[in-house]
Formats: sequence, structure tokens, C-alpha cells
Amino acid sequence: MNTEVDMLSERFRLADEKGLCPECGAPMDEIDRLNENGSVFVWLHCRRDGCNGSWLGKKSCIELRSA
Repeated sequence: MNTEVDMLSERFRLADEKGLCPECGAPMDEIDRLNENGSVFVWLHCRRDGCNGSWLGKKSCIELRSA
């Protein structure tokens, strides 16, 4: 397997599941949320000064209710 792809996959998983920046690993803050067609879109931005990392997550409302 490609090590770079594995590393990116892990970063994206941490961003999606734990809200950690895919660029530097610092915690991110929610800056916007949108409910649309049974899904919730959450935009996160890195807290660390000088980092421009961000993440847009999408979850179904059903998935969020069961969590």
C-alpha cells in the first residue's frame, strides 16, 4: 500500500471522527453548520495560529440521533 495515502486517510479519519486538523493535528472549532435534506454539514477550522486547516463534515440526521 501507499504510505502517503495511508497517512492522509488517517488524518481525514481523525478530522471526521475527532475534529482534529488534517494539516497539523490540533483541535478544530466549529464555525458553521447547515441542515439540508436530512443531512447536517459542519464546517470546522483549526484553532492553531498560522494553520489554515479546515474540514467539512457531513452526517445524516439519523446517524447523529443514534450517536
